[in-house]
Amino acid sequence: MKSGHYLRRIWRFLTEAGKKFAADHLSAYAAQATFYLMLAVFPFMMLVCMASRLLPFLNEDSLLRLIRLLLPESYRALATDLIDSYYNENIGSAKIVLIIFLIWTASRLIQALMNGFNTSYGIKESRS
Repeated sequence: MKSGHYLRRIWRFLTEAGKKFAADHLSAYAAQATFYLMLAVFPFMMLVCMASRLLPFLNEDSLLRLIRLLLPESYRALATDLIDSYYNENIGSAKIVLIIFLIWTASRLIQALMNGFNTSYGIKESRS
């Protein structure tokens, strides 16, 4: 077969995939999942900080070193400030709010992923 035939098949596949992607509104589901994932990042970091107080080998300095290693430059200052304030201030009642918010964002993230997968595979949700 000629290469033009393969190119037409590839082009047809890509256009059909793009139409299916647009018809199923998958970009909206992806944006929704990303939004809830980003909402959950800082509560998750605070949960790690709470857990780090219970571990003898993980202190504030080692956590700050890890943050500097893992996070991009634009997020480092905010994360460092959060960790400093957590270790240096008493935020007892905020722990409950933090855990509730983390559970809520995680459940919304899972729901957004399930909706996107169900739509892309053509499955109707039957649970109530």
